[in-house]
Amino acid sequence: MPKRTAAHRGRYKAKSTRKVEMPTLLRRALAQLRGDPPQSWPNALRAEQPAPGAPYGPELYGPAYPFPTLALPILLPGLSTEATKQPLRQMLTRLQSADIANAWKTLDARCAARKPWPTDAGLEVLLALIEALVPINLLDSSFAKKGITRIKESARELASLLEAFASAGAPLHGIMPMRPTELPGIAEFASTLDAMAARGGATFAPRGGCAELLSNAPPAPSATLDRALRNPDVLLALLRSLAERELGHTPQRRGSIAQRQALTIARRLQPLTGAATATAIANATTGARITTKALTKKGN
Repeated sequence: MPKRTAAHRGRYKAKSTRKVEMPTLLRRALAQLRGDPPQSWPNALRAEQPAPGAPYGPELYGPAYPFPTLALPILLPGLSTEATKQPLRQMLTRLQSADIANAWKTLDARCAARKPWPTDAGLEVLLALIEALVPINLLDSSFAKKGITRIKESARELASLLEAFASAGAPLHGIMPMRPTELPGIAEFASTLDAMAARGGATFAPRGGCAELLSNAPPAPSATLDRALRNPDVLLALLRSLAERELGHTPQRRGSIAQRQALTIARRLQPLTGAATATAIANATTGARITTKALTKKGN
């Protein structure tokens, strides 16, 4: 047998040892949770410019982020934001040391390709983690079913009352807010829409009065949203939809807390990343061992 020489050998390519880090926003959240000084937070000054069309700015990395408001005074009066910090820190610590480079690459690629605008990969995961920490996701399934029934009944009753109010001759426009996008919870979303469109090169007509009608420039997204939310027909249509449509099945609460949290995270990420990547991130976050098949079972 002829001796094998160097010429017969294929090209040698050293395997990269560079670790793919978890998204910046998650690393920043972990630094905040550890109590690291602000100067050491990843991307503390946001020196680089966001990518064109990126739906985030300096406000996403503010000093109060990422702690969620999870106070549910009706269901759990004693719950506070402080109760979420320790489990969130544990989740992010696991993620930072997890060997899931392919999952991070897939997540980054899917977020960058998201239409109509790209999204922040760290924000998508953080929202999934927060959802897994909401206590209602761990409550008994019968309690959750009763809650869904109450929501639908309340929506149906409110729609009926509004229709009766209108049929009596009362103008529904009179009960609609004049500036819906200035209401708490909507104002931030409306300003984000404006910022997204502005980064896309759109020009806006001034808001207020008849300025938008007299200008040839397209209206700001928030102005369009204002007009839609001032329309009583929109409100009634949303209420009827909520009262009539199926709000989804209520899965039984099986398995350990870690498994339940992993399923919540994976189900939240699956539409964006696919089942395999969502499951990898969920397992790395919680230490559980769920499978991709578990995501399609109604009994979990």
